[in-house]
Amino acid sequence: ANSTDWYFAIGKPKYEERVQLKSKLDMVVCSAEAEFTFYMQTGNAFAYQMPPLSNELKKFFGLEDDDKKMDTDDEGVKNARKLKSTDWLAIDKGGGFCMGSTFHAKLSLDFFLYVHVTADLGFDVALLDVSGTGCPGHSQIGKNNFYALGRVYAALQGDVGLKINLGFWKGEFSLFSAGIGALLQGGGQEGGFRSGTEG
Repeated sequence: ANSTDWYFAIGKPKYEERVQLKSKLDMVVCSAEAEFTFYMQTGNAFAYQMPPLSNELKKFFGLEDDDKKMDTDDEGVKNARKLKSTDWLAIDKGGGFCMGSTFHAKLSLDFFLYVHVTADLGFDVALLDVSGTGCPGHSQIGKNNFYALGRVYAALQGDVGLKINLGFWKGEFSLFSAGIGALLQGGGQEGGFRSGTEG
């Protein structure tokens, strides 16, 4: 019946509530690990907010200071941040559909040289019933009470250096490090598409 609240989920957006598959390999000079997460949820009543990026990805994309910016009392800074991203949108009890997945892999080779490589891929998409929800400058968002959100990202990072052991001091000395990545996120609203990119 329409008066019944329901949802169906295979995992949920919060990291600790997702379906997770992990594997790890440890050898003498080589170690590797991989992690895959997934969630999918639909129904007419569930809470949703786009999951935050990991701290490592926030740092890589230059977003590590965003949480500090949101803590400020300066209303102009708050509104500027809200308009730049879709992180502000949180639905406490709405309907619709959401799905997301992440893949993280890390490879390390350690002998007199070391090689560290990490790779990340992920996406989040949602189509949400946002009846009565507004945002800065708009009393109502969405088209026919629905709002679409999406994010996709990829990052590859590597570091090569020397392992140093002088007896009284041990450490790593980086010779070369590089990274490449892209982040695209946005939300569809009545009259157009609003997005933010980092890369």
